Amino acid sequence: RTASFTIAANATQSSQIALQTGSVSGTITLTFSLQAVGVDLDATGLTQTIKIARAAPAITSVNVSRNATGFTIQVLGLSTPRELTEVDLHFTAAAGANLQTTDLNESLTAVSNKWFQSQASAQFGSQFLLVLPITASQGSATAVGGVDVVLKNSTGASPKSSATF
Repeated sequence: RTASFTIAANATQSSQIALQTGSVSGTITLTFSLQAVGVDLDATGLTQTIKIARAAPAITSVNVSRNATGFTIQVLGLSTPRELTEVDLHFTAAAGANLQTTDLNESLTAVSNKWFQSQASAQFGSQFLLVLPITASQGSATAVGGVDVVLKNSTGASPKSSATF
């Protein structure tokens, strides 16, 4: 990309140029060139590097909704290295109910790689929408009152994020 700006005569700075880095880890190198009255000036050494670090996933929102066979969990988030390795779910019981299973861990490596390596994902940077359909095979899905979600990638784990019905 190229951005042009002018520093007025007898001034020491120009109007600000905004730069949005996005949400993908990596390095951005800015190289500058200078011109005065149409003449190129020596800009040797006028380079700035910005590093967007790899980070644990960040969960933006968690939503749950019931359906005929159980419920669906939707997790919206970001993963700067464009990968997810695991989702850890902890279910809480609805008032007056008991749960036989309270914890579920699922590998996300294969599905994450499929998404983040696809051309369709490029426009979203490191953003993803993880949809987890949960089927109640024993008992009733209405016994579940809420869920805590933790996502992991090779850098670390997200803080817990929760949703209730």
